Amino acid sequence: MNWRTWEYDFPPMYTIQPVESTRQKQMEAWTKIILSYCKYSKIGSLSINDSVFKNSKINRALSSADAATVLNSMASSQTAIKSQNDQNTFLILTSSIPSIASSIQTWAENTASSIVTFSEIISDVDFPIKDEELISKALFHLQSLGKAEVMLDEVENIEGVKFFF
Repeated sequence: MNWRTWEYDFPPMYTIQPVESTRQKQMEAWTKIILSYCKYSKIGSLSINDSVFKNSKINRALSSADAATVLNSMASSQTAIKSQNDQNTFLILTSSIPSIASSIQTWAENTASSIVTFSEIISDVDFPIKDEELISKALFHLQSLGKAEVMLDEVENIEGVKFFF
């Protein structure tokens, strides 16, 4: 599978378009590119300085400000969430938080004991996203549904999770 679409190699993609209808199509194309890139690369977050915004084949790149515009557009369409840890990073939602939470729950039911450490989840969960912040959001979603209890350390980092089967 290749994440590169024809739009990625189209030079006007690297300049935010001034006409609203054209810019909307440009944002939709960037969303498609970024979602495919993240699935292909098995990553859950992007910085405004990520290499996906640079195309050496055509010698073009989005500026950091324009990359932020693209990622903010994705946040508006609920395909990205601004990171709480870094203002220049966005969590990319190739799957919804409830869907990721469901994958974690299924993994726990099939392979885990009822209590696991956060590092066990990060290293063992059998799905393509390994982003800690994204998995944290999914675990808190499970907690809100009463399917898990998230255990925090003294500085509010997730230490472990107790699943309720």
